[in-house]
Amino acid sequence: AIANPVSTRCRMVTVHPTLDEMTADAVHPYLPATASVYCVAVKRSLDVAGAAILALPVLILVLLAALLIWATDGRPVFFSQERVGKNGRIFKMRKLRTMALSTGKVMHATLSNDARITATGRFLRQSHLDELPQLWNIFIGDMSFIGPRPEQPHLVEYYKQHIAGFDLRHAVRPGLSGLAQVAFGYATDLEETREKFRYDLYYVQNLSAGLDLKIFGRTVQV
Repeated sequence: AIANPVSTRCRMVTVHPTLDEMTADAVHPYLPATASVYCVAVKRSLDVAGAAILALPVLILVLLAALLIWATDGRPVFFSQERVGKNGRIFKMRKLRTMALSTGKVMHATLSNDARITATGRFLRQSHLDELPQLWNIFIGDMSFIGPRPEQPHLVEYYKQHIAGFDLRHAVRPGLSGLAQVAFGYATDLEETREKFRYDLYYVQNLSAGLDLKIFGRTVQV
């Protein structure tokens, strides 16, 4: 199990139980208390400033990608889906459409080799261009540049039933990229999701500017 160090730069709580000690009923008392200035003010200010600076080049890239989707796969070019954010709040996350249209609810996260992904969509996913519309979610406060990736509500409910403490990842804003993404990658089943969650928990417990910078650097490399 991942150790539970408490960051001196961004202290969340004084003590955490290990994952093995957690039960569903024990989650709430260990949700992070009011975080430091970085967690509350500086991180949010950096998100807003970064989103504003990137707005024009991202808009151009999104328009070009949208034209490509329209030419190869038709409409719609954008995709909106409910995700769970900070403190369990539901929000609409926006992406460029990368999959064939479907009306059914999928009870698992999208895998890298998902048959529903179109040829254009595969390129957009590999280049991460499909994630660019989430810059708007960052600007309005639904998300941050760095944080646990947001999950769909029905998946969150399922994981909460099988992974003790899963709600702890909602103590911070979800991110465009996160420690679990750069250090673990896709989870293909429940056991891998449980292991991936340990990275999210580590991030929440050790949130700091230094950790965010390291994750950002790894994201750029990927």
